[in-house]
Amino acid sequence: MVKKRSPAVRAHFRTLLKAWFELMERYVRATDGDLPYRYGERATLSLLAGSVWALGGHDNVAIEEYSTRRGTWKRGRADAWWLCKGAAVAVEAKQDRPSGRQLADGNAWVRRVRNKLAAAKKQARSLRAFDNVADFRAAIVFVCPRLHDDDDTTSVLERLRRRLEEVFKRHDGVNLVALWEVPWSPRDEDARSWPAIGLVGYVFDAEGGRQR
Repeated sequence: MVKKRSPAVRAHFRTLLKAWFELMERYVRATDGDLPYRYGERATLSLLAGSVWALGGHDNVAIEEYSTRRGTWKRGRADAWWLCKGAAVAVEAKQDRPSGRQLADGNAWVRRVRNKLAAAKKQARSLRAFDNVADFRAAIVFVCPRLHDDDDTTSVLERLRRRLEEVFKRHDGVNLVALWEVPWSPRDEDARSWPAIGLVGYVFDAEGGRQR
C-alpha cells in the first residue's frame, strides 16, 4: 500500500519506495530471513537511503548522519539527504515499535505516531545545511510492529493497515504512507515477530514549509 496526495511527492517517491521495497526483499533473502528494521531507526533508514544508490545513475546519491547547523547557530547532525531523479530531499526520521495491543488502542497509537512525526518535522524545519540544494524536506516515521507469542499475525497486520489509514486521514500534514510486508508465510520466528514495516511521512517545501 502506497498513498500520496501531492503530484510532487508522487513523482519523487513512487520510484524511491519501489526501490526500497525491492532492496528490503533483497536484503532479507540474502541474509536468509533477517529483517533489517528490527535493528532500529538507523538500520531502517540506511536501506531507504541505500535505495537511492541502488537506482544507479550518476545523479542518484545519498548521505546519512551528516553534520549540519540547526537554527541560526546550533551545531548538530541530520539523518539523511539524497538527490534522486532530479529532486533533493533533506530527511529526519523516527521509528516506532508498537505491540499488537498498542495497535488495538487506535486513538492512543495514532497520537503517539503523530507526536513522533511532529518531532521529526520540527527537526527537519530547523535544518540549515543543504538549504541551497534541497528542493523539499521529509519528516518520516517508520512503524515496525513487534509481535508476541499470543498475537495473531493476520489480525495485527490488519490493525496496522487500518492505523496507517487513520494517520493518513486524520493528520492533515501526512502526504506519504507505505507498507511492506514479509513476502512469505510467517513460519520463521523473526518473520512472525516482525511481519511488516510501515512508513508515514510529511513532505514539505524547503522554503516556507508548505506541504508538497
